Order: sequence, then C-alpha cells, then structure tokens
Amino acid sequence: MVGINGSPDYIQEVKISHSDGTVTDTTKQGGIVSIYYLGAIIGCFLGGWAADRTGPLTGITPVLVSKTSTASHRGDLDISMAYWILFGLALIDGSYPAEAKEALEHIRGSPNEHVEREFFETCAASESTKPTSHIGFVKVLLGLDNSLAPHLAPSKQNGLTGGLNAISIVSVIISAQIVDRLGRRKCLIGGAFGLFAVNLIATSLYEASRINRSEAASIAPAAVTMLFLFSLIYAATWGTAAFPIPTEIFPPEMRTQGNSFGITGWVIGVGWTVLINPIMFAHIESRTYFLFAGLNLLWIPIVYSSNPETANRSLESINAMFAPSRPFFRDMEKAYAAGGEVLANYGGIDEVRRKSDGGVRSFRR
Repeated sequence: MVGINGSPDYIQEVKISHSDGTVTDTTKQGGIVSIYYLGAIIGCFLGGWAADRTGPLTGITPVLVSKTSTASHRGDLDISMAYWILFGLALIDGSYPAEAKEALEHIRGSPNEHVEREFFETCAASESTKPTSHIGFVKVLLGLDNSLAPHLAPSKQNGLTGGLNAISIVSVIISAQIVDRLGRRKCLIGGAFGLFAVNLIATSLYEASRINRSEAASIAPAAVTMLFLFSLIYAATWGTAAFPIPTEIFPPEMRTQGNSFGITGWVIGVGWTVLINPIMFAHIESRTYFLFAGLNLLWIPIVYSSNPETANRSLESINAMFAPSRPFFRDMEKAYAAGGEVLANYGGIDEVRRKSDGGVRSFRR
C-alpha cells in the first residue's frame, strides 16, 4: 500500500496532489495507509478472544509456536513458521494429558528425559491456571490484579521498495539465527543502537546535501545505503525479535490475550507512524530522522532496565520472573533464580508424575 500511495496516477485519482504529482494533503496520504491498522487493532482483540474458544487462527500463530517450540529454538521457529503453520488446523475442546504427552513426543521427535521433564513442567504449571475473562486481563494490565503478574501494568521508488523487501527477507533469515543464540535483550538493544546510528548518519547526509546542493548527486548513494541498512537492522532485530515476547511473558491462562495485546501495541505504533510520517516530512523534511534517531536511542535504557530475558527458558519457568512488584530486570532475574525451578515448586518431578499418571488413568477410563 505504501508503494501504491506514492504512484503519481494514484495520488491524483484520490485527489491528494497537483497534476504534477506534488502531494497537497499529507494527512490523507498517511491516513490511507494507517486505516489498515485500525482494522488490525479490532482483529487482534477478536483473535485473542477467539483463540481460547475456537482454536488458533493465523493471527495468533505465535502463541501456538511458543507452546510447541523448545526453549532454545522458540524465537527462530516463531519467525520461520509463523506464516505457515496452523492453516486449516483446529484444537479439540478439553484437556487430555495422554494426548498432550503424545503430541509433545511427536513434536520433539522421540520420547526422552527432556521431553518427559517438559511435559511434567507443563502439567505442574497448568494445575494452578484457570480461564480468564477480558475483564480479568484488563485488571492485570491496569495493575488492579496482582495475583498473576504484579508489574504487567511498524520507476526508482518502486525499485527501492522491491529492494527493501528483498533485504527484509535476508534479515529474517539472520534473525532466525541470532534471536535465540544472543537472546531477546541483546537483539533489541543492539538493534536500537544500530537504528539510532543509521538514522543519525542518514539525516547528516541529507543536511549535507541541503547545504551543498551541488554535492547532492554524490551523496545520494550513501543515503540510499542507509535506507537499506535501516531495513536490514530493523527486520533482523525489532521487526522479529520483539514478536515472541508477548507470547512468553504472559501467564498460560491469558497468553493468547496477551499476544493480541502486544500485537495491538505494535499496530497502534505503526499505524500512528504511517499517519504522521507524511506530515512530518512535509514540515521538517529530512530532519524527521533526527527525531527517529532520538527515539531509537531512548529504547536502549528502557530495554536494558526493564525487559526480561526469555530466550532459552521454558514458558512455565518464565512466570517466576514476574513475582516481584518492581518491573526491573535485576529484580526479575533474582526472582527467576529463586523460583525458576518449576518442578521443585510443585513438590518435585515424582509428585507431579504421580498426579499426571492419575490424570492419564482417569482419561483412559
């Protein structure tokens, strides 16, 4: 849509430009693109509600991926498979321990001690879960319910667009290799700094071309390079590494709603950005990149101080991070060190096995 929105014939057809292609209504130009995200916001909330009742839909694929992936590959599988898995699948209502264990063994390849441990961790954690309503989810977000998570309160122009899309594909491949190896925090912090640097260099180049217009042609290749670097860094870090996090940090009983909430935040951010971008560039021109650089720099201390590290940790053990009332990384790590051993919190593996075996026998009867 962004590519179409720059086509001279199109912008004349929707009456937002002069006959020479100069845009006259930047608000409408941005609004045409951002209206897509308004629909996405509604879809996210409906998807989160439907996921707990009718099975996963395409929009909540990351939730299922997070549940069926190992802790060491949850991020790259989310990235690699999110657009393909689940098409045409549905879940059967009810809770069946024997079928759940069989499914987990198929997903992991074969029965072994690691699979058995993962199964019993899931059994142990699921005993204390219960269905949640939208009201309950909102209470958690507003800090009114601390029982689950105390601090849980997006011609040449067309060629460039095609090239940027190709770069994004390469970036996703890179991200699949680093998101679990480096961890979410390092990807987000490194990505924010890389985007800050690229935006700063880009706006410096534009300023240089404004001051000395005779050098604009020679500066242009470097400016275009920054555009490609931005796409590369963003898609390899924030564009992918941030998406598994909402499926990981919310408790099991509200994981689908939490994922919808996380995607909604992204949709609002991207929708707002594409709405005001044409307006900003029309008024402050290339200096808009100074603003972008500053915003990216601001994210570094935010992620460093408050973003939990969820890579290579089981979904059940991650819950322990959110016991403290203060939403700081150090407090979460201390809580994880103290309570991240899931089976120990439920009496050990033998006790969980005993309860689980009882559930299997009851199911078979």
